[in-house]
Amino acid sequence: MSHLLLIVPWLSMGGADKFNLDLLRQLALRGWGATLVTTQESEHPWRELFASACDDIVDLASTPAPQRPEQLAELATSRRADVVLIAHSDFGYHALPYLRARHPSAAYVDYCHMEEQWGDGGYPRLSLDASAWLDLQIVSSSHLREWYIERGGQPDQVAVATTNIDPADWDAARYRRADIRAALGVAQSAPVALYAGRLARQKQPLLAMDVLREVALAHPDAVFLIAGDGQFAPYVRGFVRAQRLGRQVRFLGAQPSARMRELLAASDVLFLPSQMEGISLAIYEAMAMGVVPLSAHVGGQAELVTPETGVLVRRGPDERAAYARQLRALLSDMERTRQLGAAARQRVAQHFRLDQMGERMDALLAEALRRHRQQPRPPISQAQAQESAHRARAEAMRNLQQSEQLNRPLRKRARQIFWWAVEHGAWPLVAIREKLKTQP
Repeated sequence: MSHLLLIVPWLSMGGADKFNLDLLRQLALRGWGATLVTTQESEHPWRELFASACDDIVDLASTPAPQRPEQLAELATSRRADVVLIAHSDFGYHALPYLRARHPSAAYVDYCHMEEQWGDGGYPRLSLDASAWLDLQIVSSSHLREWYIERGGQPDQVAVATTNIDPADWDAARYRRADIRAALGVAQSAPVALYAGRLARQKQPLLAMDVLREVALAHPDAVFLIAGDGQFAPYVRGFVRAQRLGRQVRFLGAQPSARMRELLAASDVLFLPSQMEGISLAIYEAMAMGVVPLSAHVGGQAELVTPETGVLVRRGPDERAAYARQLRALLSDMERTRQLGAAARQRVAQHFRLDQMGERMDALLAEALRRHRQQPRPPISQAQAQESAHRARAEAMRNLQQSEQLNRPLRKRARQIFWWAVEHGAWPLVAIREKLKTQP
């Protein structure tokens, strides 16, 4: 049995985390064992789910920061890791040369979902900077692979494995749409759009609320479900209350995966106007359920969403108007919307199944092992290993200090007061704050 050491920041609720969970389950079906290492302090709300999908979980943040590089190397050795996979972990990238020096028998790979605005590209930039020490770099879309190559990545070292979905599990035919709508108080004939995801800046909740207000006025029979939580949740609640949209807009908060299936079964359109994505997991889920995606033309989303299966809107000054126009069109022509939804499910079922992801990742990890044995990377010098350990310790200390600063009583109380005020009438302050943040 081969053994994987998977390095992640936390075990939370999000698309990247769901991919990690699906990956562990798929690899287990193919004979892999796995050790999961988390590198940042967190409550790890999905810990129980991950515990059922791997051999053990080690919270590296429970180790004193100066000792974490050594602890990670000891884990790789004691678990006899055949492959080490870094998934969106700053600490993992900083520790990589040290880890290779201490545990040279393993192959080293990473997985990235999308380019980001921080650090000249985010995790993909860290991946490019670490390419000399990686046997294989795996990305979620052809778009991201081209991003790597345009910035000096080696074409034969960057491979694509899409995240995918299980269409047998995500199947609207398993659910009684009429009963779910009745429980939600939604008329059977009402067109329904679902806005689902973390209420964070990336998902553009301010733009989304503006669009929903405009479309609600044009479609008084339409219903809009909001499933998610996060920093901007008080803004959403305050906006809905102030604009008197409560009859049409239902704020449901964060929902577990099983409940998301039910909400999609009751919906016609998934509305996701993101700033950036790789290929959103929420879109895979919606398409599998026969729900039409209306989302952003960013990242690799056009590789999944075609004109026959959904609508993508390009970023720009006119995107709010474009989203409103497209959402009105989808809710006005339900026959077209049903046709798009059926084609969306068919596309996912044929080309983006979860078992296909499992086969692809299993093959890529085997390829990384072959390369490691037949085309080994240059050895790590002692100086490189020591510098890597130093950077990893510094990163661990930086994360610890940032966590302490965010949780200082006065700062924490100030945030609580601000968002309480936002929810209770001061919601316009958020738009002002966001404009100030975008100014140079």
